[in-house]
Amino acid sequence: MPGGEIVLQPHTASVNTGGALSEENPTEPRSTEGTGDHGPDTTTPSGAASGDQAEATVVTSVASPWPGTDPDVTADEARDATESTESTESTVTTDTVPATDPEATVRTAVVRPDSGEAGADAGPEPGDSGDGGDAERTALLGAVAADVVPERGAAGVGGSGADSGGEPGESGEPGDSGEAGGTDGAGDAGGAGDAERTALLGVVAADVVPERGAAGVGGSGADSGGEPGESGEPGDSGEAGGTDGAGDAGGAGDAERTALLGVVAADVVPERGAAGVGGSGADSGGEPGESGEPGDSGEAGGTDGAGDAGGAGDAERTAWLGAVAAGPTPDHGTETGSGTDPDTPAESAAASAVDSTVSRHRLVARLRKAGVVAGAVAGALALLYALDLLVTSGDVVRGTTIAGADVGGLDRAEAERHLRDTVGPRLDEPIQLSAAGTMQALDPTAVDLTVDWAATLDIATDQPLNPVTRIASFFTTRETGVVSRVDDERLAAAVERVRSEVDREAAEGTVRFDGVRPVPVDPVPGRRLDVAATTDLILRHWAGPGPLRLPVATIPVLTTPQSVQDALRRIAAPAVSAPVTVHGDGADAQLPPAAIARSLTFAPGRDGTLRPRIDQDVLAKAAGPALADTEKRGRDARFSFQGTKKVSIEPSRPGREIDWNATFAGLPDVLAREDRRAVTAKYTERPAALTTEEARALGIREVIGEFTTGGFAYDSGINIRVVAEEVDGAVVKPGETFSLNGYTGPRGTEQGYIAAGVIKEGAPSRAVGGGISQFATTLYNAAYFAGMRDTEHKEHSYYISRYPEAREATVFQNPDGSSVIDLKFTNDAQTGVVIQTIWTPSDITVRLWGTKRYEVESVTGERHSYTSPQTITKPAGNCSPSSGSSGFTSSDTRIIRDAETGEEIRRETRTVVYNPQPRIVCEEPEPEEPEESEEPAEPEGAGQPSGSAQPDG
Repeated sequence: MPGGEIVLQPHTASVNTGGALSEENPTEPRSTEGTGDHGPDTTTPSGAASGDQAEATVVTSVASPWPGTDPDVTADEARDATESTESTESTVTTDTVPATDPEATVRTAVVRPDSGEAGADAGPEPGDSGDGGDAERTALLGAVAADVVPERGAAGVGGSGADSGGEPGESGEPGDSGEAGGTDGAGDAGGAGDAERTALLGVVAADVVPERGAAGVGGSGADSGGEPGESGEPGDSGEAGGTDGAGDAGGAGDAERTALLGVVAADVVPERGAAGVGGSGADSGGEPGESGEPGDSGEAGGTDGAGDAGGAGDAERTAWLGAVAAGPTPDHGTETGSGTDPDTPAESAAASAVDSTVSRHRLVARLRKAGVVAGAVAGALALLYALDLLVTSGDVVRGTTIAGADVGGLDRAEAERHLRDTVGPRLDEPIQLSAAGTMQALDPTAVDLTVDWAATLDIATDQPLNPVTRIASFFTTRETGVVSRVDDERLAAAVERVRSEVDREAAEGTVRFDGVRPVPVDPVPGRRLDVAATTDLILRHWAGPGPLRLPVATIPVLTTPQSVQDALRRIAAPAVSAPVTVHGDGADAQLPPAAIARSLTFAPGRDGTLRPRIDQDVLAKAAGPALADTEKRGRDARFSFQGTKKVSIEPSRPGREIDWNATFAGLPDVLAREDRRAVTAKYTERPAALTTEEARALGIREVIGEFTTGGFAYDSGINIRVVAEEVDGAVVKPGETFSLNGYTGPRGTEQGYIAAGVIKEGAPSRAVGGGISQFATTLYNAAYFAGMRDTEHKEHSYYISRYPEAREATVFQNPDGSSVIDLKFTNDAQTGVVIQTIWTPSDITVRLWGTKRYEVESVTGERHSYTSPQTITKPAGNCSPSSGSSGFTSSDTRIIRDAETGEEIRRETRTVVYNPQPRIVCEEPEPEEPEESEEPAEPEGAGQPSGSAQPDG
């Protein structure tokens, strides 16, 4: 079937340059296994009859794009067809033909998956000249024999000698058989024949197989029109499969078609080298001479390259063979079999198409392989994770310790037995608590502290689902602690006791004075126990071995021992090295080192340094007496009363006084010096607190309220006189509130008060300031009748007969002078109020002067709800017997009328409950030291619960 297309039916398969495709899934590579034999061998062996009726599967392709194969196709049309090969898919068909058909020379190779290709004898029987062998069929033999088998090499195929038109001569020898299937190699070129069909051998043989190299194929010599000469020698057998190499060029023939063999055979195979292909010599019109020599066998696989160039022929086509055969291979070099580069656009496009196809298949193959590996690894890990979770279900988590005992991996029952044996014996022992260098013990039985084993194991057997945690458990351990039961209140009290021992306030460094000697005091950081964290630590880890280290926070300090030493050296020591002189107007005063030492203290700055602070009052008292004559005391305007009808104003006078703040402002610098230790007094004008003009504007004209009480004891009378003198002349401006405790300040022995009678727990007693409540009652009633607004007051707890029922008051202070029970009223008039006090040894009178607005009437309610006194027996000695009195409830109503019209403005009712005063019985005590009450007494009693003090009588 010379020239044109061979089409045999009925079976059709697609050929893809990226790899063989299976019939079941055309998109997947077809896997074959080389066995050395591929189906029925229809090759006629040496000496066998050629007429055996056997069938061979014939594979053909579409018409070759090369010029010269079809008389109707021009060279330009062939090149145009070549440029479209990148996107063109060839169709391969198979059919069965009789073995006797002279055109069925290629019947011996059968494509089958999973087996290697058989060697082939495509020539006639040995003997005389060939019968005009058709090289086209011979080439098809290699195309089928080199069918790529995934994961195995294609069979090596020997080239076939052919004589298709030469003059009489020696016939071509039969091609040697191919090497065993599964090994890749290229046979030497055959003799004269049709190179176009021979090229198709490479198309199929070089089909790219992922993970294996393409089959090596020998080129075929051809003589399509030469003068008489010797026929081409038969091609040698291909080298061993699995090694890729290129045979030498064949003899004379059509190199253009032969070049197609290299295009496909050199197709790059991922992870393997491309098949080496021998170039074919060509003689398409030369003068008579010797035919081309047969091509040598392909080089060893694994080295990629093209064989040497053939003999005389068409160099253009021969060069293209080398261009494709020497195409770039990722892992191997190339050996070019032709010395001529492609020089036409068609040839360049064909080479680019091959490279592009190879790159795509290489990338797809690698990605597919990576995906398969990743999926397999992920699946294996998931299986292991599920198996581990299933196997460990119900067991203690690996790497777990409880109270120091290793129970990881044990089942629940075994873990509990191990814990009871290991941890149980120490549960009754005292818990050692370590905090800030101290060690304390806590008795677990004292706080009802026990372990809940069931709840503890519930936590320990709770298997984690996080795979990272599960993997880490093979290499790490974790302490889960125990779940405890405890008496919360007792534990809280125990932790509080520990806190009281651990906590310490931070103390900054300073310099103190021992007389006039400076003494450094280094700073001490504070510490504070974290109560919540300590409680949690005890509950979780008290059963473990060793002491528990309690969480203690450190309270930092600003100063350092060095900053203390610096302050002592630079400030403290020089400050008391000599006295300091204060220069006044016409007089001087000395500040002795002792006074300086008493006034000098240190405070930390933000930078940690110690800064001096001076108590100016101490220094003013030291220097004041010597400079008193240089000052001029100011005086406020004062009110002077004559009887109850006349009031006058004593004018105010501004003063000139030393401004001690300004005087001592530069003292720190002076104290740091050894010489020129002096400061100058600074004077300032001091205006009166109440000027004459302000006093006149107050509208003080007449008495608006007055009240008198008497019957006090001598000692109580002294205290009443002292407080009356302090309050006399007090001014309450419009809108201001007067406070008795606030106005007098502390009422102690330093202020002239003495111990006097009070009532304590219903019995007579004594306390400093006794009798002040009588003055408070007198002042309250004067404000009551002046119409002042009652802001705050409290009655006595027990009724005292010399005071009006439900219209009396008591006051009380702490020893430091802070107020406990106070008397307050507010001047809600538009004019001012001045308080006048008149004391006599037998009574006390208080008058409020101002502008009269109201007439006030008091109405006392009936007594009711009487309560009987209880009898209290006390040991003799300090016991004062008392007959007691009944308690009762009473009330007072204040009716306020307009002073000019007499119209009632409002009335206010106040109800008071008086406690019964107990009956005191004194009895002879047993011989023992008398006890003194530690509770302070309330002067003049009332307003206190049991234990309050109020005046006797």
